Amino acid sequence: MAVSVFHDITELKRAEITQRLLAEAGEMLARDLDTQALLRGLARLPVPALADYTIIYQFDPALGVTATGAHHADPGREHRAAGAPMFHGVGQYR
Repeated sequence: MAVSVFHDITELKRAEITQRLLAEAGEMLARDLDTQALLRGLARLPVPALADYTIIYQFDPALGVTATGAHHADPGREHRAAGAPMFHGVGQYR
């Protein structure tokens, strides 16, 4: 006689990843004073654990909304992430 038991640990793993990313983000926020370097670093955090790519947009009253940080899981496609269009409606704040 054999007994097999399976447990779905998807939520547990997601929670672990989220906690790790929040801890790393907190360390970065406490450490980096250079805003541009901080935003580029924050863009790297969730890739590839939670996302294929990230783009961070920043609002500047003089320039409007600009992509400040971008990171792609595939280094050959990072330029595509940086050039991706903004979310619908974001550009209206310019």
